[in-house]
Amino acid sequence: MFGGSSLHEYSEEEEDLGKIYDSVLMRRLIAYLRPYAFEVTLIVLLTLISTATRLASPYLTKIAIDDYIVPKQLDGFRIIAFYLLFLLAVEFLFSYLETYRLEMLGQRIMHDFRMQIFTHLQRADVSFFDQNPVGRLMTRVMGDVSALNELYTYGIITIVANLLSIGGIMFMMLWINWQLALATFIVLPIILVMTTVYQIYSRRAFRDQRK
Repeated sequence: MFGGSSLHEYSEEEEDLGKIYDSVLMRRLIAYLRPYAFEVTLIVLLTLISTATRLASPYLTKIAIDDYIVPKQLDGFRIIAFYLLFLLAVEFLFSYLETYRLEMLGQRIMHDFRMQIFTHLQRADVSFFDQNPVGRLMTRVMGDVSALNELYTYGIITIVANLLSIGGIMFMMLWINWQLALATFIVLPIILVMTTVYQIYSRRAFRDQRK
């Protein structure tokens, strides 16, 4: 990320707000995941399992209410309750493993970032340190890397998990009652517009706070 270009050139990038989504920058960030392909694959599998159990629990609750509680036929209710407890236990286990692996992955990538930045700083000319305040350099090494750790730990992988959850929820809604589901989806464009506007202003406020 820092090879082939000076930190001085890189520091000038923060003066430009740029686009909300930068595909070039995202590819550079994702490249740091390549040495940990096995960990990423394992996290995705854990995410798939925990998401599936999370989606199955509400459906079992629906069955318990519609087929047993409302008709007051409690013969098979214990089996449904057992399945629900089992799914909750499985979800807890795999969510814990997912969080643990995510934290480990984030710490390893953060270590790679800081080692690369430190090595680059050691090779920089003395004039570079005269032109750049120490506070800005410390922000790069400490604050920005910590922010990137949050991106990898709760950003990229979490986005995948959330997309899977949203996709699964939408599928279940359409399967159970497609008319009601379509009526619910009407608000999605409004949410998308509000989210985009929020991203623009929050990004600008974050950059202003750093100056």
